[in-house]
Amino acid sequence: MERNRSERIALAGIALGLFSMDEVADVLAARQRWDGDPGRAPPILSILRSRGLLDAEKERMLEGMVGAKAVVRLGGYEIHERIGRGGMGVVYRARHVELDREVAIKVLASKWKTQARFVEQFLQEARA
Repeated sequence: MERNRSERIALAGIALGLFSMDEVADVLAARQRWDGDPGRAPPILSILRSRGLLDAEKERMLEGMVGAKAVVRLGGYEIHERIGRGGMGVVYRARHVELDREVAIKVLASKWKTQARFVEQFLQEARA
């Protein structure tokens, strides 16, 4: 699936420090408004390009790193796929490598980082 490949490329870019988890979460949130008509949704990589986060050279490098079944490693986690998104952010299925345990990683959308109410709600959910 093309969308899955684009997400893996975006995650590889995070792992290499080309863009932040927040930037990718914001891109995925921008796509959310198109979900009613997926044929009109701009590709993830196009949005990254339009925001100046990705150029042709970086994209070629990332595509070379990401195979059909590639897993992106970020810190002590292997990020496998996006499993959800909502108004507050994006959730990824991952594996904690050292503990060999499946986890969910939720990333708060950057637009909410300065809103104390949303940050507190996000932290409460994380603690639960």
